[in-house]
Amino acid sequence: MRNYIYLLIGMLIFTSCEESELTNFDEPDAVYFQLRETDFSRSYTTWDDWLDYEGDSLIYSFGGIPVGHPDYKEKDTIWLQVNVLGRISSTERLFDVVVNQGESDTEESVHYEAIEDQYPLEADTVSSSFPVILYNHESLGADPFTLYLDLAENADFILGLEGRTHVRIQIYNDVTKPEIWDRYLYRHLGPYSKAKHRVVLMTNGGKTVPNTVSEYYDIGGYYEVRAWRAPMNEYLEANEVYDENGDRVEPW
Repeated sequence: MRNYIYLLIGMLIFTSCEESELTNFDEPDAVYFQLRETDFSRSYTTWDDWLDYEGDSLIYSFGGIPVGHPDYKEKDTIWLQVNVLGRISSTERLFDVVVNQGESDTEESVHYEAIEDQYPLEADTVSSSFPVILYNHESLGADPFTLYLDLAENADFILGLEGRTHVRIQIYNDVTKPEIWDRYLYRHLGPYSKAKHRVVLMTNGGKTVPNTVSEYYDIGGYYEVRAWRAPMNEYLEANEVYDENGDRVEPW
C-alpha cells in the first residue's frame, strides 16, 4: 500500500511538472527594446537585477555644427534594437511600432521621417533593428524635442519586460562638452563653453572637435589642436562672443 502511495505521488509530481512545462512552452513570445544607452556603469549582481533596468531614453544631437561645415548633416539615422523573449521561429515574424502622439512634441516630416507600422524579425533570429531617420530642422537647439515610440501587441508578439516596451528619443542641435576637453584641449583652447566650441568649429578649417582620445589622435592630436588657437583668438578679438552664462568669451 505504501509503495502504491509513493507511486501515486510520483505520478502527480511528474504530471504537474509536465503540465507546467507545456504551459510555459505555449506562452506567447514577447518583444522589448534593447537600447544602446543602457547604463553599463551600474553594477548588476543578478540576471533579474539587469532585467529590472528601466532605462528608456536615447539622446541624439546634431552637434550645433553650422551650415557649410563639412560635418554638417541635414539628417541622420539611428537604429533601435528589438529583442525577443521566447522561441526562435523558422519563419519571419513582424513586430509593431507606434508613435505615441500624446507624449511626443516632434512633428512627422519635420523632425523625423514617418515610422513604419511594422518591421520584420527574420527567421531563426531573436533580435532585429529598425531605422529612425531624424531631420536637422531649424527649430532644434539646446532644448530637446522628444519622440516617443511604443511597441504594440500583434498576432506574433505580446509585450515583454515592463518598462522596456517604449523608448524616448531626445533630439538636440547643440554642442556638448567633449569628454577629453579638460585633459587634452584645455591647454590650447582654454576653459570650455558652448559659444567657444562653436567659434572653434567656424575657424578650425572644417575639423570636428574630438570627443574621445582616439578621435583626438585621428585628426592629428597635439599639433592639430594647437593650430586652432590662433584663428580662434583672432575671431574672439574681432567679435564680441558671449557664453551661456552671459560672460564674454576672451581669447586664450
